[in-house]
Amino acid sequence: MTRHTPLLERGFWSVTWPILFDVSLGMILTFTDFLFLGRISDGAAAAIGGILPVLLLAEALYFPLGQGCTGVVGRQLGAGRGDALGPTYGVCMLLAGALGALLALAVAAVHAHIGAWLGYAPALRAHAADYLLAGAAGLLFLTMYRVMASLMRCHGHTRWAMAGALGVLLLNLALNLLFARGLGIDALGLNRVQGVALATTSASCAGMCWMLYGAFTRLPVRPRLPASPAAARELARPILRIAAPAALEPLNFNLSQIAVMTMIIPFGTLALSARSYVQASLTVVVVVELAIAIGTQIFIAHMAGARQFDQANRLVHRNIAQAWALGALLNLGLVLGAAQALSLFTRDPRIVAMALPLLLISLFWEPAKAVNLVIGFSLRAAGDAKFSSYTGISLWLLACPLAYLLGVRLGWGLTGVWAALAIDEAVRALLHYRRWRGRRWRAGHAEPAAAGKPAFLQPTVQKG
Repeated sequence: MTRHTPLLERGFWSVTWPILFDVSLGMILTFTDFLFLGRISDGAAAAIGGILPVLLLAEALYFPLGQGCTGVVGRQLGAGRGDALGPTYGVCMLLAGALGALLALAVAAVHAHIGAWLGYAPALRAHAADYLLAGAAGLLFLTMYRVMASLMRCHGHTRWAMAGALGVLLLNLALNLLFARGLGIDALGLNRVQGVALATTSASCAGMCWMLYGAFTRLPVRPRLPASPAAARELARPILRIAAPAALEPLNFNLSQIAVMTMIIPFGTLALSARSYVQASLTVVVVVELAIAIGTQIFIAHMAGARQFDQANRLVHRNIAQAWALGALLNLGLVLGAAQALSLFTRDPRIVAMALPLLLISLFWEPAKAVNLVIGFSLRAAGDAKFSSYTGISLWLLACPLAYLLGVRLGWGLTGVWAALAIDEAVRALLHYRRWRGRRWRAGHAEPAAAGKPAFLQPTVQKG
């Protein structure tokens, strides 16, 4: 067992810089399959690209579960309740395993039908079915891997999580290079599309094993099962109180984006391409903002447990400023170098001309997104998990109607839609900031001396 250094004694960036690389490597992994599918055929890449929202819906469930585990474990650490950590780790693993198994079984059950539901031609349906069936088990491994990585980060072991992400990416690339040539998969009776899915599944399994090894060797206490089903339910309840509302926000966002896409599709292929390329270019900005938000969430959970509310408030404000500054600098670089950045995707000057106004609007959009990420993650860490889910209703009450008004009715096209989404982001940023300044997130954190621990949090006395 390694020596555990209290996280609040460490600097913010000493914990957070590995998260930046961890998130970046995770996003690169998402595009790796498409790189190799494109080498197989354009049809294979198109088919898997079309079912990507199905896989993103899975991510919208396991990522919030990791946030719930981070919030609860962080508050236990901050409050000095080390005796509760072992069974809490065990419950986190049980929840991750149950969710991952449910996702894997659901995808395996409907893998042959998803292509038809999307209106694919028979050849594309076959590609989609092959990929989903071969990759279904990977959802179990990936869910366990992501949730355990959240626990490791919560204890400040962000370099361990970063090393895991790097290993997963390198293994995925190596296996894809092997399977894309047909080596190894012919003996298994798999085609090359299935081989790409198998590479990701195998890499995710390796990542899960790495995180489990870290959990039993790096965490301050060993994970263990709770003493009884009743104790497990009591420990699971606060985790789910964070995870369930947190899952509603990305689910709501993905559904609203489908509605927005129905407005953009009539603008034509050039508009669709410009939107996709701008989003891909802005990934570098989002990665920085997301890393700062995750790092802030970890510290806020510890500070809330320790009742260090003033320190938590200062940290949130400082990190909002840092996310603004770094995001604005990167976004400005994209605007000034728009032609060079977009040349990675296209040489069509018409697409570049349509994309430039979107990058300019993003100069105002990204600061608002930084506020929403940093404060939204911090509110969940402090136990105020529902507010961000409530603000998501603006996507339907403001973003979608305004996008239709500006983009369709007034004829501003893609630029109007983009401006509407930026305005909605700014409104939600103001709501989030007002909520944080209202300090309702402090409620529920009783004084440690006055707070009685439930029975399942008391030290266990071994008999015999």
